[in-house]
Amino acid sequence: MEEKEKKKPNLKEYFTGAVYSISGVTLTKDLTLDFYERSKYNHPVLPLCMIYATRVINLEDLLRKESKRKDQKKKKFKPSTSEEIEVHQWMRYPQKWYKSFKKKELEKLIARYYVEGEDHFCLAITPVNLKKTPYYKFLLPEYLFSKYKKGRFSREQEYIGVDEYWGRIINEIRGEYGNECMKKREFLPFLDKIRKVVEIFERNKTIKQEECKKLNQIKKELPEEENITADLLHSFFDSLIKDLIKNKIIFRCEFCGDYFLFRRNKKFCSLKTEGKDCAKKARNKRYYETKAPKLREKSRKEMRETRAEYKKHGLKY
Repeated sequence: MEEKEKKKPNLKEYFTGAVYSISGVTLTKDLTLDFYERSKYNHPVLPLCMIYATRVINLEDLLRKESKRKDQKKKKFKPSTSEEIEVHQWMRYPQKWYKSFKKKELEKLIARYYVEGEDHFCLAITPVNLKKTPYYKFLLPEYLFSKYKKGRFSREQEYIGVDEYWGRIINEIRGEYGNECMKKREFLPFLDKIRKVVEIFERNKTIKQEECKKLNQIKKELPEEENITADLLHSFFDSLIKDLIKNKIIFRCEFCGDYFLFRRNKKFCSLKTEGKDCAKKARNKRYYETKAPKLREKSRKEMRETRAEYKKHGLKY
């Protein structure tokens, strides 16, 4: 059975009619976890910002109000209506730790996450990140818990806390927003796979061939759906890859796109370490692309000559 195509919103209508206001939502700063139904622990964690769109006011007005506020820096801004209060709260408080979106960025996000018939959906998810920490590090408790103390809890308990933190996003989105999103039982195992590589990288400041294989496997398995939770997984993975390449720990094969351990001047997977000779395939591809017209003409000429020879002797080709 063919899947129904996701209907794209009429953005012209969205941005000229009674459209969307943008707001920041900060979830609880503490995680209260019940371990094995015996005792409860509080983990102070980074506040979480979820940017969402609601069909309330015209977006053009929202952006004009931001511009107007910047022009009135010397005057204290006093909102006069409930709509302006919402704009004021978004523009003044969350902007301190989250970049405000420009109109084109909003159009792309709304087009990507829009669900037909829904007037309230999430556009972005991020922990409060004043230190501009790479996103993948928020899979580790030492970065996610704001008052982390080593040894206070077992590693297993700390990971339960991290999973609970990100799992709450799934509950929040599924319960409050119109977004299509993954289920927790699908989402959390991916977090665990990425985190295992992250932990080795954090501990050793490098990774080995085994972790490279895991990265390639994760890349193949990551969901390709256009939903906010799948994109969240990709943001963890992509930020990790970016850091590993930046630190010259891995390199991306220029032919197949798989990752291998960095070695000076090595640009392709090799038969010895990765089990495939991408350099040879790349050379063959380059050769064919440059020589293709001549090769095709030669092949056609030989074909014509062969057919003529068969015809001359009364044979069928």
